[in-house]
Amino acid sequence: MVLKKKNIKNVAFFLDRDGVINHEIGYINSWKKIKFYKNTFKALRLIQKSGYKIIIVTNQSIIARKIAKKKEIQNLHYKFIDFFEKKNIKINKIYFCPHHPKFNKNCNCRKPKNGMILKAKKKFNIDLKKSWMIGDKSSDIKVGKVSGLKTVLVKTGYGGLDKNYKVKPDYVFENLYKAITKIIKI
Repeated sequence: MVLKKKNIKNVAFFLDRDGVINHEIGYINSWKKIKFYKNTFKALRLIQKSGYKIIIVTNQSIIARKIAKKKEIQNLHYKFIDFFEKKNIKINKIYFCPHHPKFNKNCNCRKPKNGMILKAKKKFNIDLKKSWMIGDKSSDIKVGKVSGLKTVLVKTGYGGLDKNYKVKPDYVFENLYKAITKIIKI
């Protein structure tokens, strides 16, 4: 008799990019503009060590605004993944939404809509109830809530001051590193 393996689901940390991993400085279209927060690498290593996937979900209206081409942002993300890989940190995937309702079509991927989260769920077989969303804007928290994720607002970047959506995070921490060190113990 052959026993079938259970369909084991993965867990993930969904992270916003600007304002969480790297400094929020407006529209970033080149690697030269990326500046990482202190302890970002330590935080990502802790996530990886704890067995969670690392998935970045980021709105990039810079494309819809015609400040950058989609290919430029894709290349920036390839550099991002390669850079972290050289530091022995695996970013499993970076999803980005190139849209903005003022400039082009309404889509299902722009946060707070959860198209990017659902793509990742399918691709990586993720258990959303056991996974997390960490962001610096109310749209990050709302996408987490809509998706059934536990949510964390970090005080870096916008620090939730955008107030575009009336939504309350499950937790608030000073930065990504402090969030991860507390969550891993929860």
